[in-house]
Amino acid sequence: YQRRVRGPKVPCQQKTQVFCSCKRLSKTVICMRGGENGNQSAEDNIPCDSQCEFLIRNKKLTEAFYGRPNSDYDEGLIQVGKVSSTFLQRLEQMFSDMLSSTSTSVVIPCTNKVQRRLVVEYSKHWGLDINTHDLDLNRTIRVSKSKMSARPSVLLSSVIMSHNRNNSSSSEVHAIHFFDLNTDIKTYHLTSFLYPYVDLFELVWLDDSNALAVFRNENIMLEAFKSLQGGIFKVKIYASSSTSSTST
Repeated sequence: YQRRVRGPKVPCQQKTQVFCSCKRLSKTVICMRGGENGNQSAEDNIPCDSQCEFLIRNKKLTEAFYGRPNSDYDEGLIQVGKVSSTFLQRLEQMFSDMLSSTSTSVVIPCTNKVQRRLVVEYSKHWGLDINTHDLDLNRTIRVSKSKMSARPSVLLSSVIMSHNRNNSSSSEVHAIHFFDLNTDIKTYHLTSFLYPYVDLFELVWLDDSNALAVFRNENIMLEAFKSLQGGIFKVKIYASSSTSSTST
């Protein structure tokens, strides 16, 4: 249910800024939203000019030769990539295939919230757009090209491989999935129940009601999972290769 808010009877006279699609140009306009004709503004954006197009072409040529400048991957995205390493490799191949073809979009099958988090967050590093209408669905997300789309100079999978080499550890990770969490639950609530395993796991929030505790050692993960069984939280072992899980 979406609440509808009635606008003011008189059009808004506040000044606001509008931008071109690449954000280089801006212009101050009168808002003009509301009024008897509905919530319509006088001007929502302005067109790019020839200089914008020139800069965009140069940027795309630079990225074609040297790759897209790498944005730092946050620890949460790295951990999500680790627990879905096979899916991550397929995702990178699908993104690459789309950028090298005439296709303007691709539909990504997602079987769980971990994969959905990975698609939504990782697509930003490729300059790809997410169809927001797909975010309420369970199985697929449509990802589309934009003017700024390009392959990152360093892939997330490469960063994860580098982390594993630097830590002299296996690429395999194991995770406990906290699900159906109350929105009042915070990080410290979960970590307090895993206090005996402090520094042995990373906590990653998937959304307001789901989180992963990612462990490097399977035996420690199983021990922690056993300690949580029968407690106040709903937990299951996250299985990246399938939708089946052990839960409680």
